[in-house]
Amino acid sequence: MVESIPAPKKHLALDTDWMSAAIAIGALFGCGLLSAAMVWTMLQGKISAGSVTVWTPFVLASLIYLGIEYRDKLFRVAISIGAIGPVSRIVLWIGHASPQTRLANEIFVRCTEIGLFFGICIYVIYWLKTKVKHV
Repeated sequence: MVESIPAPKKHLALDTDWMSAAIAIGALFGCGLLSAAMVWTMLQGKISAGSVTVWTPFVLASLIYLGIEYRDKLFRVAISIGAIGPVSRIVLWIGHASPQTRLANEIFVRCTEIGLFFGICIYVIYWLKTKVKHV
């Protein structure tokens, strides 16, 4: 009798290190939850005009530093979009804007942040799709 040797089964292989994949999956879940929570808050109508706190200049400075330090173009675009919120809050605070203007700005900033977080989720899914191979 002739025994047939089964062909080796295909399995998934990761084309990057595990730490990068774990960070990407964490970013996927984190950004997904943040965008879902922000959409839920906007749909409920519980938006208040954000004011400048003591942390706003530090957040803006760190975003500017990250934008200068890293050379990846896509990362710089994401950082620039993320910096819209602190910049606009500081400008409106310096200009003594009315509460209605600050509320309209907050709605605009939330919409851009939702788009940014959703875009990060889409990019992480694309990145993981390119890194996982059938072997």
